[in-house]
Amino acid sequence: MSARIGSWAAALEGQLLHLGVLLPGALASLWLAGGTDDEAVARAYQRCVLATVVHQIGATLLWRAELHGGGFITSLCRGSRWLAARLTALFDTSSFGVALRSFVSVALADRHSLFVPGWAALLLAGLLAAVAVYALASALLLLGPMAISGSDHFLIAPGDRPPALARRHAYALCDHPLFYLGLLLLWAVGLACGSGAALRLATFVHAAALAFLFGTEVPDMRRIYRIQDTAKGDGSPKLG
Repeated sequence: MSARIGSWAAALEGQLLHLGVLLPGALASLWLAGGTDDEAVARAYQRCVLATVVHQIGATLLWRAELHGGGFITSLCRGSRWLAARLTALFDTSSFGVALRSFVSVALADRHSLFVPGWAALLLAGLLAAVAVYALASALLLLGPMAISGSDHFLIAPGDRPPALARRHAYALCDHPLFYLGLLLLWAVGLACGSGAALRLATFVHAAALAFLFGTEVPDMRRIYRIQDTAKGDGSPKLG
């Protein structure tokens, strides 16, 4: 009984933070979407929020089922860790892709609702976009798309030696550039379009992503690699 309770506790590690930000934020965002008179904006806004929730909760369930369920997802794939990793990566990228496309739809449909961007706003948007693209390119170059999508949960045996910390390109600036810097692309799009709805949505998506990072990804990487010294954060290059 105590072992089962311990297993459940481990599977729920960090979820008070993650869900405590994601779910109230999603409800607030859906409420805000309902207050707009533009049906196209409201639909795209709601689709982005729901896709973000599905993306984060789905990834958490898949990763935790594999990590704490004795390789449950791999067993469903007839013991193929590679197939389990690929299918999970497909879910991860497709659900995030829906959220991203919906966000762009909101920004375009709601453009100039907050202000008409002048040269200063466009310059700031360009700078933010450049930083975001640099962070994304750094992650793809140093880690690859599979690692970004959580392949550690399937292809790394528990207790394996952590990979060398990435300290080049955007990783020289911070441990998790995809989360800190990559999502600045949303703010860039919102500023370039002068969209109030897009900027509100960017606030939700960015906050939810950071909660996912520290509520799901960081605890998982510490457990997979049995990282004990967390004084400087986990620093794993997997985390983006």
